[in-house]
Amino acid sequence: MLKFFLKTFGCKTNQYELQGIRESLFTSGFAEVQSAATADVAIVNTCAVTTRADASCRNAIRSINRENPNARIVVTGCCVDLEQDWIRQLECVWLAIPNGKKHGIGKTIARHFEEDSPSLSDIASDRFALHISKFENHTRAFIKIQDGCDNYCSYCTIPYARGIPESRPLSEIMEEGKRLVESGHRELVLTGINIGKYGHNDAKLCDVVSGLGNVEGLLRLRLGSVEPQNVTEELCLAVRDSATACLHIHIPLQNGDDTILKKMNRHYDTAFFRERVEMARSIIDTPSITTDIIVGFPGEGEKEFASTIKFCREITFARTHVFLFSARPGTPAYELKQTSTNREISARRDELIQLSDEMAANYAASFIGATESILIEEHCDNLAAGYSSRYLRTEIESDKDLKGECVDVLITGAEGAVLHGRAAK
Repeated sequence: MLKFFLKTFGCKTNQYELQGIRESLFTSGFAEVQSAATADVAIVNTCAVTTRADASCRNAIRSINRENPNARIVVTGCCVDLEQDWIRQLECVWLAIPNGKKHGIGKTIARHFEEDSPSLSDIASDRFALHISKFENHTRAFIKIQDGCDNYCSYCTIPYARGIPESRPLSEIMEEGKRLVESGHRELVLTGINIGKYGHNDAKLCDVVSGLGNVEGLLRLRLGSVEPQNVTEELCLAVRDSATACLHIHIPLQNGDDTILKKMNRHYDTAFFRERVEMARSIIDTPSITTDIIVGFPGEGEKEFASTIKFCREITFARTHVFLFSARPGTPAYELKQTSTNREISARRDELIQLSDEMAANYAASFIGATESILIEEHCDNLAAGYSSRYLRTEIESDKDLKGECVDVLITGAEGAVLHGRAAK
């Protein structure tokens, strides 16, 4: 029996697709191993969103080749779609498979394992041909509902790697959701490249939320990232009215200065972003609003960064993911002149992270004295831990294994962004 090893990088969509690859290999008669050293074939699912991600994928491939020179290495993911030169230059790469043909990996390897140059010519491109029955080694499971993006933010390679938006039929999403819940997953996370653009026939994202929210046995339904333009009243009402939808929306801001947002080609300004957040908060009870921000975009100086800090303080995010600008070849931003030093950019990143920690701690502390429903994901010794509907990690003492259960917890304290409490009586 041929043995395979899997390595993945990047977003939740890549993680979902990796599980689909895993199941396709099982179907083709392969067995999984946890070390490349004993594998006949090693599959690396790449990410090209930043220079660091790109380098990590390249280093992983070289490391696998050093560990096991006899393993046939298959590379897939966004680095392949962007036709990175380094993939062609690595002699150890046996096969490069684009995102749209990931579903053919099991069949292709099984059929061509003895050939030096396997062909993909008979594998039709299909972004939704991968289906999963469980999500290996995860308490929550991801469901891919959409692929592609046409926002063309000036710094981003994803539209070139993933193509235009396309959505999965609602009936398939429902079938997979039921299958995952039957496999024991109590929380489902909607994922895709730009899920706010979900639309298939007459179904929209709010219909996915309403439909999956009624799956018997499901305890939590969580949204992935939703662009500001797609945070609609209709979506917020669907979240509010669902028995299982989490009170958490991740809305990427990317910058708090209108001049930089325009250079980023983000299609909105801070006034529009503020209006969407205020609308969400008027409909959903104390929602967790989290975000992404890029520091060091070309043209950002102290004045522009000060605008970002000011805007973040005004919005008061529950959590902020801070990224350094990464110049990606082939994007408009790659041609822009950097106006700040690395030291200045690093200092801004540190300042924003400090503010993020403060805001996260303040948001968490606001729940002291309240009773929150916690889905327990971990249990070790006498400590159980999980997340609230608002995605706040919560820890309680328990001598009973509560993993997979929703427990009402009286919040008695907070340490940073982590809540502590005891089971409510």
